[in-house]
Amino acid sequence: MRALVLTAALLATVTVAAATETGSGSPRLRPLPLPGPDTEAGLTGMTATGMVHGFVRGRGAPARAAVWRDGRLTLLERTGPSTPTAANDHDQVVGSYTRRPGEEERAVLWTGGRRVDLHPRGAFRSAAVGITDRAEVLVVSHHVSSDTLGTARRLSLWRPGGWRTLVEDGRFHDPVLGAAGDVAVLVDDRALLFPRGRGPGIRLVGLGGGAPVPMGINAGGAVLLACEDDGRGRAALWRDGGLTDLGSLGGGDTRFVGTGPRHGPWLNAAGEVTGLSETCDGRYHAFRWRRGVMTDLTPHAPYSTSYAINERGDIAGEVPVPGAAGTHALLWKRRSTTDLGAATPGNLTMPTALHPRLPQVAGTDAAPGSSATSLFTSQ
Repeated sequence: MRALVLTAALLATVTVAAATETGSGSPRLRPLPLPGPDTEAGLTGMTATGMVHGFVRGRGAPARAAVWRDGRLTLLERTGPSTPTAANDHDQVVGSYTRRPGEEERAVLWTGGRRVDLHPRGAFRSAAVGITDRAEVLVVSHHVSSDTLGTARRLSLWRPGGWRTLVEDGRFHDPVLGAAGDVAVLVDDRALLFPRGRGPGIRLVGLGGGAPVPMGINAGGAVLLACEDDGRGRAALWRDGGLTDLGSLGGGDTRFVGTGPRHGPWLNAAGEVTGLSETCDGRYHAFRWRRGVMTDLTPHAPYSTSYAINERGDIAGEVPVPGAAGTHALLWKRRSTTDLGAATPGNLTMPTALHPRLPQVAGTDAAPGSSATSLFTSQ
């Protein structure tokens, strides 16, 4: 099932760019600071304030959670491994950290310059995987099983003041948290939806024979599902008990592109979807699905990729440079396309994150086959 989420190239260079309206020029980029030379950087997203969140890792050192505001780097943890997974529009970041060497990771919320430990009682390992604007946090934790002979996993929703257990079973995968507190997760061979993080769970039926993988939930409670049918990817949108097949660009295979743990978002509040779909001649192109129609965003390109869609309907993606090496970052709006160019000519420039309400992107830029990293921001 996880093959339905295509993994982009390893995160290498973070780029933040403000789109120009003309689409004819490349924004000027300036470097973002790193802790030192030979540092690898990864990106997990951008918030409504323009804060970029991700990690930095020096050679031979563990990853550390970090944010960039107005071109300034802040490490969320000074020592020990730490990993961010998500953030909300109040710049609260969640993920995991380790208190001291040799210990297991613990779920954490970073807010207002302080750390809030969200490690559930009785757990030996935990990680936060999502957060809403109301500071509801989705946590995966590992516990000793009741027979003390093995381990069990638990999926819980933390709200300020208390916990709610949703799944107490070691066989769940791919949990996602929606803006309104809805939770969807794959449990054994079933996909379940917990509206507002409550109830026994509503079963989500997909397309084809297998269980669908929840990819995202919008503010209205619609759930984007990745399905598999005879080895080909299919996408569907579940709304109020009804299921809509998003179709394809003619080739019958539709998937989503992620970077590490799934990112996106591939679904916005208006019900628009972006992803990757096969054309009649076997090429894979970025698409926009809106009101029942899937549109090829680059009908003449050899290939293209889309990574995220925001509430305006802007889509961030990349296309190859004609007659040259590397790719350019693109921003598709509803009525125009902006070529953001390449952070470094000849490199693969991938805008893997998108401002939720503005035409600004964040992404990676790396020479093909190289692990060298640097960071950029637009002026």
